[in-house]
Amino acid sequence: KKVFYNSITVNLPKNIFQLLLGAVLYVAVFGVINPLQLVLAIAGLGLSYSSVYMFNDIMDREEDAMDPDKRSWKLIANGSLKVEGAISIYALLLLSGLLISFVVNTLFGFMMVALLFLNFLHSAQGIRLKKRKLPTVINITLIEFIKYSSGWFALTSNVSKFPLWLVLMFAIIYTAGYIAYKFKFDGRTIKDSKPMFAVIGALVLLLFLGSLFSYGFPLAMVILVVLSFIVFGAKYAFWHHENGFNQMLMLELIILPLIVVSFLLLSLPSVGAANAALVEFLKSIMH
Repeated sequence: KKVFYNSITVNLPKNIFQLLLGAVLYVAVFGVINPLQLVLAIAGLGLSYSSVYMFNDIMDREEDAMDPDKRSWKLIANGSLKVEGAISIYALLLLSGLLISFVVNTLFGFMMVALLFLNFLHSAQGIRLKKRKLPTVINITLIEFIKYSSGWFALTSNVSKFPLWLVLMFAIIYTAGYIAYKFKFDGRTIKDSKPMFAVIGALVLLLFLGSLFSYGFPLAMVILVVLSFIVFGAKYAFWHHENGFNQMLMLELIILPLIVVSFLLLSLPSVGAANAALVEFLKSIMH
């Protein structure tokens, strides 16, 4: 169980799907993909970013040891892994991941370096941005924006066609979920932070509408909204008794694949034709 259920393995699928979103958006725009480049990018991100969780476990080992939930999947906190071994794993993951990432391309490599630096600010003793709400919001948004866009820039350096507002929207939504998770999904968190969540909600709505009219995949966005409502309805019906980590994990492992699938559906001829018709309709509204 400890081999398959730890801070690295539980987060790896999420990170891969975040990278895949950028790759799927690339396919939606350009219609082609380099499979080898994508596989290398997945390996680069998977290895280098996994070092972040080991670093975090080293920094938080004493705090994690006092949390029953975290002890079940934090290897250092539950005594399954010594700090010396964790440092060796951290170095191996970091170096191998960065090496592969720079093989993908220079830009992708430096994106991984930026991710590692931002996560250092997030967890390192003496800095620990994660202990302050506003710095956490800014830092996590930057981290998630890089992850969501990494699949795109692993395949191209084209910035002009990059769906900036859409990727930023996903990053901000993730940040809101992260803040809620950190406070155990306590409704009081939102109540005590109404201005911040109001700004986040308004910004997400603006980015969604801007993306709907600006980019060529409005039907995928509509499908995603419908599927998300279904998933969140199921969450409140069946999962509301789960602890915060399990809720966050289940949502990540369901919502993120749905995001990827929603955009992949555009490759089907009938869905692509319906999307093209919706694009023309939105253009007529704009004019």
